[in-house]
Amino acid sequence: LSLTYAQAEVRHCQFNNGRGDGILGNDASTGGMANIYDSSFTDNAGFAVMFEDGSVNPVLANLAASGNGADIPFGGDGVYIGNNTLEGAHTWENMGLPYMIVQTNVGPDGVLTIEPGVQVLAYLANDGLDVEGRLVANGTPSQPVRFDPVDPASGWSGIAIAGSEAQPSNGSILNEIVINQGGFAGNCNLYISYGEATVTNALIDGSEDSGICLEHGASLVMSDTLLSNNGQYAIDVLDASAQFTLSNLTASGNMSDTIGVEIGTMTGAHTWQASGIDTYDLYGYLTIAPTSTLVVEPGVTVLIGEGMDITVHGALIALGTAWDPIIFSGETQTPGWWGGLSFEGTPELHALG
Repeated sequence: LSLTYAQAEVRHCQFNNGRGDGILGNDASTGGMANIYDSSFTDNAGFAVMFEDGSVNPVLANLAASGNGADIPFGGDGVYIGNNTLEGAHTWENMGLPYMIVQTNVGPDGVLTIEPGVQVLAYLANDGLDVEGRLVANGTPSQPVRFDPVDPASGWSGIAIAGSEAQPSNGSILNEIVINQGGFAGNCNLYISYGEATVTNALIDGSEDSGICLEHGASLVMSDTLLSNNGQYAIDVLDASAQFTLSNLTASGNMSDTIGVEIGTMTGAHTWQASGIDTYDLYGYLTIAPTSTLVVEPGVTVLIGEGMDITVHGALIALGTAWDPIIFSGETQTPGWWGGLSFEGTPELHALG
């Protein structure tokens, strides 16, 4: 069934032994689409379903597929979504088959909702799922939402929640999710820039780079999450002014089971929490700007790279306890490894210790 500038309602049908896709929404700009219910796809040479115009918003329910994709590497037992931008409200239903993507963009005014139990399979590419608008992936303990590569040996890029300074990406919710084996070409499993996200009850696993990266304008609230087997840091703070609130986290098997902090100037009010990942690895010079504040919670360890230091023009508040001291130390336990803490005000504006 091929649809070009056309839409169809498909119910209780079988699509078998086709030389191409079972159902094809033809061409990337024609809006070819089918709402498909209670149907099966068997031994078609292409995908079970392919929407070349990925901006369409079909309703899919109770689908089954087997033996499709003889002409496609890694098989075709899924619903292929073409490389387009989603505007408005879209829902990816738990209809029995995975969604297969090369690059899907959620536009600035778009909202993509992914139902519990859905699996998203991404092809190897420099882009995976890019969200300028909002992503709501709200799974359950028995039916998490999964983001996996089509080819486990190659991985994929990951999820990027990336708005702009003029129009940030606000309100993304990721609950009971798995993000697996992203990070292709130096990306992260989850990358946030000029955007905010709330992540709970998640598994962030196997990135080629860091599990989560926080860039300019990023805001992350994350709890009850495992970050494991990522190729760099559990969390990498690429901009010192990125905001994050962390609690009840676990890190294991990463190259560094720490929170990396890159060189930069910190502006605004920030807290480094003892979240379960209690070590912050400062691999650049950190400057706390005038009128800005960094609070370090009891039990936190701050490791500083060779020759690096922390310069405070604003305020550093580090109030440990006898049971949970705060430690500032070099990455290597060598005298003189790092430059120390430096409080530097001006005659008009004193640094606040």
